[in-house]
Amino acid sequence: EVKEAVEKAKKAGIKVVMITGDNELTAESIGVETGIIAKGEDIMTGKILNNYSDEELLNILPKVKIFARTSPENKYRLVKLYQQLGEVVAVTGDGVNDALALKQADCGVAMGRTGTDVAKDTAHIIITDDNFATLIDAIEQGRNIFLHIKNAIKYLLSCNIGEVIYILTALPFGLPVPTPLQLLYINIATDGLPAIALAFAPDDKEIIKKPPRKTLTILDKVDYHYIFAVGFLTMVLACFSLFIKNNITVIFSAII
Repeated sequence: EVKEAVEKAKKAGIKVVMITGDNELTAESIGVETGIIAKGEDIMTGKILNNYSDEELLNILPKVKIFARTSPENKYRLVKLYQQLGEVVAVTGDGVNDALALKQADCGVAMGRTGTDVAKDTAHIIITDDNFATLIDAIEQGRNIFLHIKNAIKYLLSCNIGEVIYILTALPFGLPVPTPLQLLYINIATDGLPAIALAFAPDDKEIIKKPPRKTLTILDKVDYHYIFAVGFLTMVLACFSLFIKNNITVIFSAII
């Protein structure tokens, strides 16, 4: 299932690179079979790697997907260079020779079955079934969890921002101000249950095809614009509802 997982990773915007201590012919065979490279593409060995400076490698790295006959120092150096290129790097490994790269990576992933204690202790995540496809599935599930949390936060903030804007508007203009008990009821009725529903919403089946995030912030500028726009709209609708209610009350009073 590795070939399908590599293809899925490419659709998700994840670049898959093989860095191995094995012979370059073995690495090429596995790389072609799993779809990491096409037959005849360049493969760089650790010996050739040592002949290049960091500046030269920064220009070469985007073109090479397999590094063979590499040492632990080569792996560590490659991870650092990818990070200099602005990449968020996850490294998978199971041996003592992977410890340096696992430690340097933004996310070190060790193998639970065949991994050494050194690799497990160094890594941030341990895959219990040693399956690369599991890692891609975990990324897809993680993106959906993040999306559910983000949607719930956006909804809750937009509702509460609407309440805050209304109260700040109502005080100087003499509009009715909700009591604490009324605000509590509004929060229970309009915030709690819908937010729970958003948290348990169906997963986005196409989320794996979207590019990965490179920041740790949950909300971006577009989300903040959305929150304040919805909050302002909520305030306008509340004022309009009060205006209609007051006018209807006046009309009924006049009729009576």
